[in-house]
Amino acid sequence: MALAAASVVAVGLGLNQVVSGGSDQSDGAAGQAISAQAEAGGAFALTGEPQHSGTDWTPEALSTDDRPQPQVSKPAESSFGAGPDAPAKSGGGDRLPAAGGLNRLTGNTALADCLAAVSAEHGAGPLTVDLVDYARFQGNPALVLRFVDPSGARWAWVSGPECGVPGSGADTRYQTRVG
Repeated sequence: MALAAASVVAVGLGLNQVVSGGSDQSDGAAGQAISAQAEAGGAFALTGEPQHSGTDWTPEALSTDDRPQPQVSKPAESSFGAGPDAPAKSGGGDRLPAAGGLNRLTGNTALADCLAAVSAEHGAGPLTVDLVDYARFQGNPALVLRFVDPSGARWAWVSGPECGVPGSGADTRYQTRVG
């Protein structure tokens, strides 16, 4: 457990040096910078560009290899939840379903921190992430991931807006093995 935590910290520190500011890079360069640094740090490798499909994912849709066809354009701000100044909606339990929406996770460093936290929580070693979708899960803003772990197992993972925030870990909302 201590080794996993140290790995997450090391990857996060390394990414902070490589990716400065996040929003100044183009999407293609951002994905390459995240992927290259992640491979060096060992927590994950990102094989595609993040997308903004607007899909409202369900457990049933995530448990199969069939993927809804993503929309080409980025959805409106409201698809990601409340803005940082809007009051968050309570969803019960300890977590807020849309604490500031997903906007925070569109920055390179925050996304890398989130993916490293998912890798650490999954606990099987470096992940090959082939889908990052800023979307919804059962009506709430969520980062939907599909990845392959070192054993070759395919997974679908849903993280909430607090993914990668210290103390929140992966902010896991749902996970399932695919196929």
